Amino acid sequence: MMVVLAALGLIALSAAVLVRPVHAAGDKWFVCKYVGTPGVDERLQAGGNPISVNSNAINENPVVVGTTFADNQGRSYVLALDTGQPEPSVEECPPPGSVPPNTPTVATIIVPTGPVAIGTIAHDTAQISGATATAGGTISYTLFDNDACTGDGVDLTPTVNAVLNHIAPDSKTFTFTGAGTFYFYAVYSGDPNNTGPVNSGCAAEPYTVN
Repeated sequence: MMVVLAALGLIALSAAVLVRPVHAAGDKWFVCKYVGTPGVDERLQAGGNPISVNSNAINENPVVVGTTFADNQGRSYVLALDTGQPEPSVEECPPPGSVPPNTPTVATIIVPTGPVAIGTIAHDTAQISGATATAGGTISYTLFDNDACTGDGVDLTPTVNAVLNHIAPDSKTFTFTGAGTFYFYAVYSGDPNNTGPVNSGCAAEPYTVN
């Protein structure tokens, strides 16, 4: 079984989970589309459901059956790989109350970009991807001088650190008074509809000060 799936570029994680490690040109997936706010008034979108979409329309790589991703209307649930089989029925879409939380990721953008000179004032901006459009929670920022992000670091979390509609506020500014390589580290708490906490990774964006 595993040999056959490997030959197709697929990996079976369990009877209910199928992953294609990399988007392949022409891949299509059946997704169930939901509108409304998860946990409040979320419901299956009226009309055709589920629908077949190209892998490029899914904001996840790899694509994993049984997970959700944010879209322009709300969020979608990956139901199955479309291999040309008959379209699944709407009854196969999970009821809104049982759809699992989204699994967001966090990336950071440092302003200004490095390398920079001693005396530069900089701040970090966290970008949350894969969350619901109405994602809440909080964001925190820490600046470290090592790529393991160990030690106390400098807390750059803003006084108002609430995430609103998946948009995180910027960090506090920091003035670099000495040379070295530094690491901004952001952590998103998640909320009931978005798994957390998730972080930006310590060594993801080293910042060089000369």
